[in-house]
Amino acid sequence: DTTAENLMLDMRKSGKIFPAKALKRIGISLLHMHEHGIVHCDFGTHNIGKFGSRWKLLGVGGSVAIGDPTDPDRGFYHPPEAVVVESKRAPLGKKAISASVISVPAQTTYDIWAYGVVAYEAIAGLPLSPYACRGKRAMSQVEVGKIGRWDENSLKKALKHIDEANEVARSLIRMLLHYDPEKRVNSMRDVLEHPFFSGGADERKSRRSGESYTSGARGGSPRKQSSSRMTRHAAPSQLHSRSKLTGTSSTSSLKSARLETDRSFKKENIANGSYGLHSGEGKSFIAVNGGEGLALSKGG
Repeated sequence: DTTAENLMLDMRKSGKIFPAKALKRIGISLLHMHEHGIVHCDFGTHNIGKFGSRWKLLGVGGSVAIGDPTDPDRGFYHPPEAVVVESKRAPLGKKAISASVISVPAQTTYDIWAYGVVAYEAIAGLPLSPYACRGKRAMSQVEVGKIGRWDENSLKKALKHIDEANEVARSLIRMLLHYDPEKRVNSMRDVLEHPFFSGGADERKSRRSGESYTSGARGGSPRKQSSSRMTRHAAPSQLHSRSKLTGTSSTSSLKSARLETDRSFKKENIANGSYGLHSGEGKSFIAVNGGEGLALSKGG
């Protein structure tokens, strides 16, 4: 059992790249939250767990309803619109940069920026904001300030670490990491329908496992991407159900999968004002089981 953060660090050391199909499964979990009116607000590699063959989205406990204020003290992958940067005079005439995270109304674009940070690290093979060692993400004033000043030039510099020939991957990162939330893609459904997830991304094989991995980073040898199952999610009216999502075929789209539900989950208004799904098992994760099933729960 491990996290995506640890996996990415280990894969970089061994020259491997994070699986594209895992990125899609994780994205499906985020889509499921958004379609139920919930924003995670602390999405990132540290909150993506791998338990055997299952990928689980952790840290759901602090999620909030769309439109509710975010907690500036929670999370690491804050988008530019949640960072305020100020220049202050320092001794000897130097300028000091003061950057702080502020509370903003929670929108899907908040999580989508964070998903873009994760996707960038998976594709480019290095983090958008470097961290020195396992479990230590950079949260210095300098790094936070870089995000607060993120613009088109910042994005162009970041894209230099992705092979120019892999325009599909570069296109995905552009739509995820746009500095303006009004121009950033605002739907995970649109993200998952991007050609990157439907055979348009270059890939390479893991020498050890034979699994297909994304290869957007420079130096990756292109391979044809194998198709994987796409899934459709419950409408908000089905929020009281536990959802099991079953793909129809390797060529099916998000709109053509079959949805099965049972009645073991319910919507609950959490005491701190956030919303989630609560299960009697007391779990706090969203799980995608082999791309075939998804369970959404909120720990009590």
